[in-house]
Amino acid sequence: MSVVLEIITPVLILTMLGFGAVKLGLFPKQAADGLAKFVFDFAVPILLIRTFATTDLPEQFPWQLFLSFYLPAAFVYFSGFIVGRYIFKQDYMDQILNGFSWSFGNNVLIGLPVIILTFGEKGTLPFLILLSIHGLLYFTFSSIFLEIGRQSGSGFSLRQMLKGLITNPVIFGISVGWLLNILSIPIPAFIDVVASHMQAAVTPCALFSLGVALTNYGVFGKATETITTVVFKNILFPVLVWVVSVFVFKLPILWAMVTTLMAAQPTGINVYLLASRYKHGQSAVASNIFVSTSFALFSLAFFLYWFQKQGYLNGQ
Repeated sequence: MSVVLEIITPVLILTMLGFGAVKLGLFPKQAADGLAKFVFDFAVPILLIRTFATTDLPEQFPWQLFLSFYLPAAFVYFSGFIVGRYIFKQDYMDQILNGFSWSFGNNVLIGLPVIILTFGEKGTLPFLILLSIHGLLYFTFSSIFLEIGRQSGSGFSLRQMLKGLITNPVIFGISVGWLLNILSIPIPAFIDVVASHMQAAVTPCALFSLGVALTNYGVFGKATETITTVVFKNILFPVLVWVVSVFVFKLPILWAMVTTLMAAQPTGINVYLLASRYKHGQSAVASNIFVSTSFALFSLAFFLYWFQKQGYLNGQ
């Protein structure tokens, strides 16, 4: 519990700084749009170029590992879409963001430290393999779905959708990073230094901006929708991954634990950044992220306790 507390507490504090700054009149709400635009249009693309350009791609594609995580992820994603449509009566854009919130975790800021502290270097291998295509899959498909939704009022146009994707800073960052990786083109040292500074700005700026967005809906936002997000993201998604990993694909226990903890991470900040990009559902997504992250103090501690109780951690 103490390990999880040390990792998650700074995330919550940075978010509440933004919330408190607006409530105390120290930061204007209007400035949050500019801050979010800086993060999404400039800092995040540079981070993605740097990340994907230096990612070690697996020599052999580990199908069982990928399917153990991404089959449940797809199920949860589209469950969020369906529940948003038929239960919460959300519009199309909110349905996509709902599915994104249910299945996309904060795997870098929170997940990686938890994995390293729990399993050491042995646990980072399956984690980083899964992470290598995590952003690529989520951002690409979510951006496509959101571009379709943005055009729905004026009639669908493939040309306009492709234009929207090409001009999407996240898709640009991922594409350039992968191209550099595939062509084995190194990032020049002086550019890498600039990229590292921009990368360092992403987390505090994004979390501060998220805290500002909380002032629109409050911490709990729409309570029923926020609680449902937490149930699916923090509890049901990792349980489903554990069942598929162990009983369907029969992964080694270490890899099954890592995959499950990856699924158990709270909703990631990038969901908010995408919502800000499309100017839709920012406040609701901010509430989902904050409550999911707060609840992760208990849900992550529970999964670690359960692994310990079953003797899995001792035998890793």
